[in-house]
Amino acid sequence: MSRCLAILLSLALVAAPILARAEEPQQPPGRATELAEGQAAPYAGSLVDRERMGAILAKRIAAELERDAMRLDLQQAQHDRDVAAQKAAEAESARGPSWGVLIGVTATALVIGIAGGVAATLAIQDRVK
Repeated sequence: MSRCLAILLSLALVAAPILARAEEPQQPPGRATELAEGQAAPYAGSLVDRERMGAILAKRIAAELERDAMRLDLQQAQHDRDVAAQKAAEAESARGPSWGVLIGVTATALVIGIAGGVAATLAIQDRVK
């Protein structure tokens, strides 16, 4: 069994580079041509020197980094909120039922008790008559 597994793995290691193909890099839309100073442009368009292109790319990268930082800040705020809610729930359950819950349960039991007492009293009065 282990010999068959070793043979299969060896074949997979040999076949993997053969089966893997490198994809051609995608070119962005539009055209780009290198021009020497004084050379006529082969098509109509905008000419941007390397310094300006570097500034454009730097601005784009800075915007992407700022977006990523804002996403991380949002995730951190959501995490902090979830942790605080979890701690509050744990503290609430450790304290036991709150006074509001106890008062509500007591009031409900009192109403039920009074209603039962009234019903019992009326039933007794009906039997007495």
